[in-house]
Amino acid sequence: MGLSLPELIQLASELGSDVPFFIHKGTALVEGMGEKVTPLPLLPSIFFVLLVPPLPKIPGKTKRMYDNLSNAHYTQGQFVHRALSSLRQGGLIDHRCMFNVFEEIAFTIVPGLDKYRKALEEAGTTEAHLAGCGPSLFTFFSTEKEARELYSCLKKQRLECYLASSYPG
Repeated sequence: MGLSLPELIQLASELGSDVPFFIHKGTALVEGMGEKVTPLPLLPSIFFVLLVPPLPKIPGKTKRMYDNLSNAHYTQGQFVHRALSSLRQGGLIDHRCMFNVFEEIAFTIVPGLDKYRKALEEAGTTEAHLAGCGPSLFTFFSTEKEARELYSCLKKQRLECYLASSYPG
């Protein structure tokens, strides 16, 4: 299209706040309304297991989640700073870097969600995190073997789950 990077980012931000990220390749810090994208060192290989609990849809769930947010749910950015520091030093991002403002609310609003977090933990993970505003949950490992073992265990329980990895470039 012959557009410069700033022009592409401007156009992308008009499409949606998540879109400018996809103009860039690799790992990035996204700030503002999605228009400020700072490239970061590539993530090392990380293997993810995503669990989609068989829970009934909750009408208006996302609105309810946002309506229940208060200033007390937010942090001062310490999780992002910890993850950035780890990435810039070439290290893995660990579970202590994970934070989702909806985590506390989701386990209150979505009946039965805690049962599936416990299922993940009983199947072999020490940490399960909320994906977006839920109800999907995820965890990650530094080795494919560990992720595959958890994935297989969940599949044997006939749970909907997915195995994925970070794209190293």
